[in-house]
Amino acid sequence: MKLSGFAIVLSLFLLEILKAQHLTDNKNKLTDDVYIKAGYGYSYRTGAGYVLKDRNKRNTARSVFPEGSIDGFGGGIGYEYNNRLYFELIYEYMGDLGYSNSETFEQYYGSVNNSYESHDFTMRGIYFVNNDRRDDPIYFISGLSFSVQRVKNTFVDEYEDRKETVFQSYNRYVLGPVAGLEIYWDIWPISFQTELSFGARVEIFRGTRFSETLFNFNFSPLIRFR
Repeated sequence: MKLSGFAIVLSLFLLEILKAQHLTDNKNKLTDDVYIKAGYGYSYRTGAGYVLKDRNKRNTARSVFPEGSIDGFGGGIGYEYNNRLYFELIYEYMGDLGYSNSETFEQYYGSVNNSYESHDFTMRGIYFVNNDRRDDPIYFISGLSFSVQRVKNTFVDEYEDRKETVFQSYNRYVLGPVAGLEIYWDIWPISFQTELSFGARVEIFRGTRFSETLFNFNFSPLIRFR
């Protein structure tokens, strides 16, 4: 799966929905209610799961518990449905988060170095507590986050008579909900969002039971077309 192709398909899907809504409501051109955004993100992430030295044998599993803070950058497209409800499609890049561990087994000494970078795609809704954002700029978000994580593993097993090293690289896919509390700074024509959000995701498709929780801070300028 190419990440660029995935992002384009999701963007086109969202635009078609927004276009249909405009035709139904007999509004002006689509761009009146569309905005774009880009910004900086800071994420604290904790994970738990395991990686397989031999992907066909469960008895080669090594536990991993990556944890740490990472910077990220991203952007997206949004749609103002009305004064209180917005919809957004967001892409963020976060990386690189690593973990290392070593264990002594009956016949050998083994270690694993695990790291991953994350490409996050989030579909979300934004709800404002007040129609007038200058009077009350607080809003809530909820949505669904899908992430493509590029995983890299290095296994080193040392026996009495030899040393074995195995390198791996593959994509991991995680999915889960996200929610948060935010402040919207409405300064025309460029506005700003400052956001604190929480997410929890689990691995899908591969079935190695990796789970991840994350706390995010984001700062994003917005540019409107109208």
